[in-house]
Amino acid sequence: MISEVSRLGPGVRRGGAMAQLAGSAAILDLQAVTPALAAPHSGVPKVRTGPELSDIALFVVAAIGVFVVRRALRKRFMKRPPKD
Repeated sequence: MISEVSRLGPGVRRGGAMAQLAGSAAILDLQAVTPALAAPHSGVPKVRTGPELSDIALFVVAAIGVFVVRRALRKRFMKRPPKD
């Protein structure tokens, strides 16, 4: 007899109603907490004198991502024999 897990495919498990309810509750909790963490805005714009720390961090993360992807693609295509 085939078990229910094997009929669903490898790595797929069925979650019951409680699992779905727990997932929904977690999402609702995050939505409720998020506005409380946001800092209020005074309405007065500040003068920008240079890039913010978040701008620099975003650039660094993007550069690391490009480096990692290029390295992975180079490694992947070096394994293949050249086509003639």
